[in-house]
Amino acid sequence: MSIKENGLYISLSKEENSIIEGDMKLFRNYSVNKDKNYEFTVNKFLNRIFLNLCEGEEVTLQKPQKRKNHTSVSYIIKVNNEIIRKMTMAGIDSDYYPADSSAYYTYFISEYCKNTLTDREKIFYRPLIQEIKDAIELKNLLLIDTNKGRHSTLLPYVLKTSEENGKHYIAGFLLNEENGQYFYNKLLCVPLQSILFCSEKNHIRRGRKIFPEKDIAFQEKSLVHSYDEMKKYIEERLRSDGILYLSDTLRDVKVRLSTKGMEYLYSRTQYKPVNIHFDSNDNSNKQIIHFQATYLQTFMYFFKFGEEAEILSPFQYRKKFLQKYERAFKLYSNKEKTTPSEEHELNKN
Repeated sequence: MSIKENGLYISLSKEENSIIEGDMKLFRNYSVNKDKNYEFTVNKFLNRIFLNLCEGEEVTLQKPQKRKNHTSVSYIIKVNNEIIRKMTMAGIDSDYYPADSSAYYTYFISEYCKNTLTDREKIFYRPLIQEIKDAIELKNLLLIDTNKGRHSTLLPYVLKTSEENGKHYIAGFLLNEENGQYFYNKLLCVPLQSILFCSEKNHIRRGRKIFPEKDIAFQEKSLVHSYDEMKKYIEERLRSDGILYLSDTLRDVKVRLSTKGMEYLYSRTQYKPVNIHFDSNDNSNKQIIHFQATYLQTFMYFFKFGEEAEILSPFQYRKKFLQKYERAFKLYSNKEKTTPSEEHELNKN
């Protein structure tokens, strides 16, 4: 009986299995597309990892270690012809030496688990990343559907990794189509993890070839009015804000900080806005700062300051912060969720 009929027996450590389960949740959109009934199994996930990593090369196979039952998780993996072909290229006779086939397969899964989450994302999305890189080089339009129900026509410009969270993003120019004419809308940044994808019918697919220099039109109120200005603008935003905040609009932000808040400002660097300017201390002996940032960056950096930072403007940012704090207050002030013993401990303190 061949491994195609019987499957491969593999054994993963509990640590490796935990990584696999976590990554399946993160990368699920890429496989399920819009079919809510699609079953994204461990088998399908591991086969994709194997095919994305394995080029049919020979590797030094270690004799499988005997693991105690409580330290390992075992699977019977169903394989396809492509996997068998890769093993044949590596000189492994899967029909006569199934143990070697299992060891070969397990080797690549274990190598995958040794990587950081950023690199594992790059491995899992390898075909999609190549598709995007080709579109960037050829200046092809991409039609993108995301898990948030957005349908976008994107002229891709760059594929980058966020320094803040280690995730991969495709950034470019969102275009509106009217009567066969493309109009520049705004910058758009899409995380790979939010993109829906089906291996048989891609939801990222190349549109017709366009020439950005002459085929893109601009509205009178647009921030840019030529393809050269588009490129200059996105490069400036990438330098000043990074890939993570590219889609939102930059606003002038003013924040009042307490003495403790100033300490946080100097010690906390993750998500921190750039080009912060300091005003004179106000009458309450607190420092007022101002800078340009999107709401997302402002929230991700200053929300954890709590009472040590007060958003003064713009009003929309201040209102959103207030709503977040009000929801948190309602959550923690709900005595119905506090047991009598817990209430007693709170009163003692």
